[in-house]
Amino acid sequence: MKKLLYLSVLFSALMSCKKSGSDETTPTEPSGNNNGTVSAVPSSFTQKVLLEFFTSANFGVCPSGMVKADQAVNSNSARVYSS
Repeated sequence: MKKLLYLSVLFSALMSCKKSGSDETTPTEPSGNNNGTVSAVPSSFTQKVLLEFFTSANFGVCPSGMVKADQAVNSNSARVYSS
């Protein structure tokens, strides 16, 4: 009975990976009005930071971390963003 179960699982796995001709996609040319040209690279960049906050079941929101994040956003409002 176990052999039959193993064979059916193996058969199902092999059949689910079978490619069909309708799933294939053909590559297309990029759309837009750039005509294949690339613009010049700027001489300077402004670095920006995004702060994201995560919690878990074992560790909730950290109040001191929120205070530090608020301080970072307030002192560098043009470069630091917070979610």
